[in-house]
Amino acid sequence: MLHTPVIIMIILGDETVRCLAPCLPGPALSVHQRALAAWRSLPQEVQLQWNALVWNVEPHRPPFDHSTRISGYNLFVSAYHGFATLGNEQVPEPRAFEKFPPFAVEVGGASVVEGLLVLPVSVFIAAAFVPERYRLLAKIQLTQPGKGRNPGKMRNVLADRPCGSSSVNLFIDPSI
Repeated sequence: MLHTPVIIMIILGDETVRCLAPCLPGPALSVHQRALAAWRSLPQEVQLQWNALVWNVEPHRPPFDHSTRISGYNLFVSAYHGFATLGNEQVPEPRAFEKFPPFAVEVGGASVVEGLLVLPVSVFIAAAFVPERYRLLAKIQLTQPGKGRNPGKMRNVLADRPCGSSSVNLFIDPSI
């Protein structure tokens, strides 16, 4: 039976701006362990720079009133995971998070190519924001028709190329 693609959330990521998506390619535990080791290897001055950045971070979990904050350690690990998600695992430098530009997404149908579900997606970002700096990271779950979503089974799918004037493709292996 053919699965129905459901796109729940779209996140734009950029290799020069920290992508805070927590999902990883490959074994998540080993990437997380490398992130922890990288944090421990940072000089204290750099750790303090990360701690100073947390004051301007928008909360992504309740309460959303800034009464609680993410730690510099968690911000660093999130940035490390983001680079790993983008296929560019590295030790991030302390840098303030830049807000993403306004964008719109349009899915242009679906097809199957060599057993992979292919979704062509147009991402519209104003040229003033240099769309080529960003890549589309989609959270996707394939379900049986009429079935609801299960947040624990969401998968990250990174577009095949940076956003720009033409559409990008999401290649999804339905067997995973």
